[in-house]
Amino acid sequence: MGWAFVVSRLRRTVASYAPWIWLGLQLTIGGRRRSLMRTALLGLGTAAGIVLVLGALSVPFVVDAQAGRVAARTPVAAEGEAVSGLRMLVVEDAVAGRRLLRMAVSGVTAQTPVPPGVDRLPAPGEVVLSPALIDLMANDAAARDRFPYRIVGTISEPGLVAPDELIAYVGVDESAMPPQATTVASFGTAPVVTYTGRQGTYRSEHLLTPERVAGFAFAFFLLAPLAVLLGACARLSATVRDQRLAALRILGASTRQAQVVNAVETGLVAAVGVAVGSAAFPPLARASGSWSFGRFHWFPEDIRVSPIAWLVASITIVVFAVVVAVAGAAPAAARPLATRRAGTSGAPSRWRPLAFGVAVAALLTSTVTGPWPSVTLLLFASGTVATALTLPLVLPSLVYHLMTPAIRWRNAPMWLRLMARRVRHSPALVPRLVAGLAVAVFVGGVALIGAANYGREQRADRITDAAWLPQQVLHTNGDAARRLADVVGADNIGLHQYLGATTQDGTRHVAVIRATCHDLAVLFDTAPGCRDGASYRIAGRGEDLPVGAQLAWTEPSDDAVSANRVPAETIELGTSPFGLGAPDMIIAEEPTTGDILAKVAATPEALDRWYAAVAVAAPASFVQGYREVPSGFDAGAIITLIGVGLTISVAIGLVAFSVTAVDRSLASRRANMPLTIVGVPRRLIWAAEAGQSLIAVAAGLSLASILVGLTVWSWSRVFDQAVSDLVPALSPLTLLGLGGIGAVTIAVVCASTRSGRPTPELLRHE
Repeated sequence: MGWAFVVSRLRRTVASYAPWIWLGLQLTIGGRRRSLMRTALLGLGTAAGIVLVLGALSVPFVVDAQAGRVAARTPVAAEGEAVSGLRMLVVEDAVAGRRLLRMAVSGVTAQTPVPPGVDRLPAPGEVVLSPALIDLMANDAAARDRFPYRIVGTISEPGLVAPDELIAYVGVDESAMPPQATTVASFGTAPVVTYTGRQGTYRSEHLLTPERVAGFAFAFFLLAPLAVLLGACARLSATVRDQRLAALRILGASTRQAQVVNAVETGLVAAVGVAVGSAAFPPLARASGSWSFGRFHWFPEDIRVSPIAWLVASITIVVFAVVVAVAGAAPAAARPLATRRAGTSGAPSRWRPLAFGVAVAALLTSTVTGPWPSVTLLLFASGTVATALTLPLVLPSLVYHLMTPAIRWRNAPMWLRLMARRVRHSPALVPRLVAGLAVAVFVGGVALIGAANYGREQRADRITDAAWLPQQVLHTNGDAARRLADVVGADNIGLHQYLGATTQDGTRHVAVIRATCHDLAVLFDTAPGCRDGASYRIAGRGEDLPVGAQLAWTEPSDDAVSANRVPAETIELGTSPFGLGAPDMIIAEEPTTGDILAKVAATPEALDRWYAAVAVAAPASFVQGYREVPSGFDAGAIITLIGVGLTISVAIGLVAFSVTAVDRSLASRRANMPLTIVGVPRRLIWAAEAGQSLIAVAAGLSLASILVGLTVWSWSRVFDQAVSDLVPALSPLTLLGLGGIGAVTIAVVCASTRSGRPTPELLRHE
């Protein structure tokens, strides 16, 4: 009984609204030129919207696919007795500002497992490279110098995170492999933690991963402007459509029935646009293999969107367009008799400039609160955000008051007086549309300043005020030390081995360093009287050791250690510039294996040369010390993201403004017709129409530019930087603004030249 009642009620409801649904379909399909233009623009807006949203929704799937390939190539450590002789060590490096993974392998046989994307692993003196690394080596000497080996293979897609990944499998001798290397049983597990040698990297690099920044860029730069565009398209021809809905109400349609016509008309167009955009998304995804967001690259096969997410996004866009159209037409549908053509709007509220003034005052106050840095940062941040939020509120008041001198000017040209009267007649019409563009310019300018400042810090000529930085190469030998000495100088590098021992009776622990006299002088600044081949107690440390006592080694040592008894001679060591603690005893001979300590000049160029040399001299050794291994978003990537996002945001704002300005000009032909009939020159009408739109553009962009300049000055005072260092970062914004003004001017002028032309239909109407 209950279901039958529901079905019966639903049938009656559908039957009662069926004629109005059909009317909405007819108005959509059978409209005139202006209606067809609105249909096309709304369809294009929703098509672009669904493509952008689907792109944002595909980011998590791309990240998951990349993580899966990383897990598939991760080595599984052998448990118990090794089932193969394969050993692997992952070392992170960087070249040409890009992250480079070096996989050192040893013990390769025909039966050893291989990671995905690799046909066979290299033997000593051989290397397997990714395609991107091969391409880089053809043009970059630093990359080429790292791999002076025979290339025996190329890594295919299953073994790469992204097409541009730099990765190499390098064959090394078993004797060069350190104890930390993994004995590999197979490949394919969750990623293991490996030493990265990454120090000095900003913590934000860990948080602002490429996929997170890309998702934020979509949301910040695309979704908000997209909402503006869809809202503008959904309310095109608003005056005429409101009058049409009011006419339906007067003819007997209920409010719901009139809004059904409106909703069907808008919803159908939006749905068609979503369908077109959804159909265009797969071809665009397949063509995106060469695209990137900074360091975030992907394979086209990784791009996909779940059907549920696509359905939700599609419904959301259509519903949003319908809601905007229905909400905008609600007054006309509810009060049809009050709907009249060209009704006068009231003057903007006086509190709008007050709120804007408070925001700007906070920004200016931040420049004079030096003794309280926390208050300064709070005022600067809150002032910047509040300025962006209140900028749309002040534009109608600004444009309204800019017209006052033109009205009071007695000898003002007629086109100027007409323009001024029309602007004051509806002061919030065009400025409301320019607000999104002005906010995009302001936010983009502030973002470019921040990115440029971050980039300048990252690209500093000197990394620290010190003349050199300590670098340590673990588990290497004298041959590697001598090859690296050619890079940093023999007096800036030393090889040593730490050994632990106890006296024969076990009553005393003895710390021993094994190194040549030359290397000891480097490691401890001075070692006077040292003779190679001798051993010494250290003055002030090991003088209480019993001379001649037998030493029992407690840490691994090779059989070539020449001294195993406490010597009688003593020696003084200086203070180590590397922070090494003084031992109890030294053995003045070169160790078979040990660690290298070196002084490397504190410049990016010197560090690049050092790491390139280490990659050749000790490919299976970890390097400890300051090293930027780029894995997050570098400054260039951030600037690229901001530039792309700003371009899209401003472009969407320009499209929304141009579309609405053209639509408003076409809609104003009725208002211009009486002027044409009484003989007012068309040039005067064209000038007034174009000026009404362009004055809002000029006011909005000028105010946004002034605010960006004010922010630059405040930034220079708050962060103690020269204005001349910040201004060059705004060049993309300047070019974009000039191009946008040119595009808007052309669109507005073209529309204005048509606004005064009489047509037989308008003549009959008037």
